[in-house]
Amino acid sequence: MSLSGRLTLAAAGVVAVVVGLAATATYFLMRHELYAQVDTQLAFHASDRNAVFSDLSSYSGDYVAVITPSGLISNKTGLPLNNKAILNVATGRAPAFFRDIHVTVQPESSRTIVMRNGRSNASTPSTPFTATSASPY
Repeated sequence: MSLSGRLTLAAAGVVAVVVGLAATATYFLMRHELYAQVDTQLAFHASDRNAVFSDLSSYSGDYVAVITPSGLISNKTGLPLNNKAILNVATGRAPAFFRDIHVTVQPESSRTIVMRNGRSNASTPSTPFTATSASPY
């Protein structure tokens, strides 16, 4: 192979690697930004005591469940809540956290926050990714 052929091949390889790295970096950056938007919306919903259970609010598309420190669950939404970490949040032994879940009532992927709602219970508002324009999937 001639020198110009080897240089062309090397340049093409470098360009392919750079484009691949740029695409990967863009994917993870956008994924992070989209999750941040959904997490911010969920945090506002969870901290708004007037809107947590209201069907006539801007959060009416969200699923909500409540877990008491004794482990009683008010969950008509099909959120997966059989988790010791959630009970630890309800009892105040663990901080709030975000997680991705799969809702069983209407099979869809959702993002949820588990946090104490100020009444010694944990609430878990969950936003379906299909209801937002910020879907990382």
